[in-house]
Order: sequence, then structure tokens, then C-alpha cells
Amino acid sequence: MEFSKKDMKILQGVAILFMLALHLFARKDVNGLYETFPLINGVPLV
Repeated sequence: MEFSKKDMKILQGVAILFMLALHLFARKDVNGLYETFPLINGVPLV
């Protein structure tokens, strides 16, 4: 399966959005574990 340049740009954009969400909504706890924010019905959004 080959990807076109347009497909690759879309995939890069999605990857950037996921990385941005990780950096904005995850913080490192004292024990070194990551906690995600915000929670929706007890399920992390990220």
C-alpha cells in the first residue's frame, strides 16, 4: 500500500495532534507514573 503526499501530510498532522495532547494533558507524578487529564466518566480523554 502506497501513501500519497496528501496522506502523509494528514498522518503527520494527526501525529502532531497526539503529541500535543500528550504534552498538554499528561503530567509526571512523583512516582514517575503519568496521570492523564481530563477524565470523562472516569476514562482518560487521551
